[in-house]
Amino acid sequence: MKKGNLNKSNYLDIKANKIYTISNQYFKVYKNNANSKKLPDGQIEFLVFPAIVCLVFSIELKLKFLIYVQKNILVEEHELDELYKNLDSETQTKLKTKMENLGHNDFDSILQVESKSFVTWRYIYESDSKLNIHLCFLKDFCLELDNICKKYIDASK
Repeated sequence: MKKGNLNKSNYLDIKANKIYTISNQYFKVYKNNANSKKLPDGQIEFLVFPAIVCLVFSIELKLKFLIYVQKNILVEEHELDELYKNLDSETQTKLKTKMENLGHNDFDSILQVESKSFVTWRYIYESDSKLNIHLCFLKDFCLELDNICKKYIDASK
């Protein structure tokens, strides 16, 4: 872990803003590629693997943003469940409750299963086994994380 330069004043530093902005850019790439598109030649394009990688990386960055603004540290962890455990307990409880209210009652087990999704899907060409993903869970998790991130951003204005 690296210490950040976050002052406890009423603004977010450049690092926090950069993490959040990049996480949103990856989420936009996910949204732009998560649906199939008809190409001019009549073929269908569906960029599912890059879309999943971008979604999961956006989640990772949003978790890192929250850890940074809550604890003033930059974590080098990449597993989603470990990042989640680094959030303050109030944020963990809020996230879990919101996800359960959206029907994701097995939050902890799904988060653990999807914890390494970034690496798994980024290196999908190395896998010989059938892969599954909880895409609705990940999308909802990303959106709920973003709602919490926005509260920090709004409070810093």
